[in-house]
Amino acid sequence: EEAKEKQKEWEQKYKVFKEGPTPRAVVIIPFKKDMNEVMKRRIFEQAVDIPLQNPHVDVSIHMNAEQLPKDPRDYTPWSKVTRVRNHILNDFHIDRFDYVFWLDADVVCYDPFILTRSIVLNPMGVTGPCVFVEGTDKFYDWCAFIKKGHGKEQIHNRMLIKGRNVDVDPPYDKCSDTLVPMDCVGTMYIMPADAYADGTRHEDHPSFTDHMSICDRVTNMGRNVYMDRKMVSEHGDLPRYGEEWH
Repeated sequence: EEAKEKQKEWEQKYKVFKEGPTPRAVVIIPFKKDMNEVMKRRIFEQAVDIPLQNPHVDVSIHMNAEQLPKDPRDYTPWSKVTRVRNHILNDFHIDRFDYVFWLDADVVCYDPFILTRSIVLNPMGVTGPCVFVEGTDKFYDWCAFIKKGHGKEQIHNRMLIKGRNVDVDPPYDKCSDTLVPMDCVGTMYIMPADAYADGTRHEDHPSFTDHMSICDRVTNMGRNVYMDRKMVSEHGDLPRYGEEWH
């Protein structure tokens, strides 16, 4: 009932779901077979809520635990993840969908309604929520969240650079708008599936993770990349689950 009321409120403000065909979205969740059982259970429990909380979106869930062997060409800590994403895309009929919702398996708390919200507010672009470390107000994925106009700065420096990366502590960015323009977001985000139509795939980046190549692609298509301040997710405090930070 709560989901229906929330959807009704949005339908009164926007006509995106009334004027066209039902948007088709696939939620892709790559995860490790040997990840912590508590976190794994939370993935499944939360994934079930996504279709329920987005009744006007045709939602498919794709959870992938395929493990790829090491590759000597991997040159960043995230290279294997990049290859996993591309393997999924190459083995998947992505053209059947309008949107792709990438969701990091280590995210332990988020509002499933972010899917509908992002389609409404930024239907042609990339939108990601603020990502905090579980139970804190510390920004987690500052490495992937690159401020607008700063994506070419010191690209071989992985350290947090003030003015380039979002800040770890509030307010994170000087822009106070609900939708903060970005060069790159990460961890979890909704994006248009047609960004992959020309064969574009995720590429390793020396500092900003593979999300940068996709955000670049969408930006070059003349579209927007945003961080949504009103949507907050929490990345698991990994040591609490017996995992190491990565």
